[in-house]
Amino acid sequence: MNTTMRRTTNLAAWQLSLDAPSAWHGLHRLGLDLRPQDAVEGLAIWSLQDIIKGTQPISLVYQSQQYIITLVQQASPHYTIDYQHFKALPQLLSVAQPHQCNHCTLTQGMRGFVLLLDEAFLKNNVLHSDKMDFITLEAVGQLALDPTDFETLQALGIALQQALGEVTKWDLKRSIVGSILSIFLHQIRRIWRSAPSRVVAERRGKTPEAFAIAQQFRILLQRYFQVAHQQVLAIPSNGYFSAQLHLSPTHFSRVIKQTTGRSPKQWITQKNLERSKTLLRHTNCSIQEIAFRTGFSSGTSFGKFFKKHTGQSPLTYRMAQN
Repeated sequence: MNTTMRRTTNLAAWQLSLDAPSAWHGLHRLGLDLRPQDAVEGLAIWSLQDIIKGTQPISLVYQSQQYIITLVQQASPHYTIDYQHFKALPQLLSVAQPHQCNHCTLTQGMRGFVLLLDEAFLKNNVLHSDKMDFITLEAVGQLALDPTDFETLQALGIALQQALGEVTKWDLKRSIVGSILSIFLHQIRRIWRSAPSRVVAERRGKTPEAFAIAQQFRILLQRYFQVAHQQVLAIPSNGYFSAQLHLSPTHFSRVIKQTTGRSPKQWITQKNLERSKTLLRHTNCSIQEIAFRTGFSSGTSFGKFFKKHTGQSPLTYRMAQN
């Protein structure tokens, strides 16, 4: 795991990749005086109080192959998921997909935790995991919580930490952790479904069939780009996804545009642009290699694509971020 640390005048900034259970070791190497909460394969959790030890704010940039669930009270004024900016909320719950890049500023006095969870652990250890489809939606984003919901999730997070750290017998630990995690995720599902979130808002005025098609498309799109992080894949076409859903390209495009407000091509472009930014910002790959890994035949064609959508060349963007 490549881990780097960056410091500025009044801001301690850490940039890392988190993979449970190795994530704790990455945080420890960055100088954070943390005790591992016995992170098991596919699941890890850290208390914000353990991460924020000093008086300086911490600018934390993190990315994982797992889902990242963050619960924060006194939320950061600077919070992004894959370069989408979210406003500060008194109590914040955010859910990020695998490989999405998170950036937030942590300050003394914040409460909450960061939880990492992979799909295999979810399916094998969570009761009624088939009802957890909400967590696989593209760019789930964030929700404002009322104080009661925040305290409920915070208490479950503490119980989960205690079970991971104190129970030594694996069979018993797996049973207890799975039960607590099931309650925790079903509470999130309840909150998410009852909240005026983007996911709920999309249902308003849309037929069940149209919403189901849009939902399946975004799941397929997310999974395609998750695989693209592990191997080189071509830029997918509108026809590729319409075939996966057994629809004509014209009908598919019309449904996605009417349901989400964006065409399939715009969704695909956004995902490839996010992946390009992540590779430029968090790897040492050459521009030519990034072009190849994002489906372009040459650095020139990639450069034109990137500048068209960002107003900067890939090299200028990389230099500005570093």
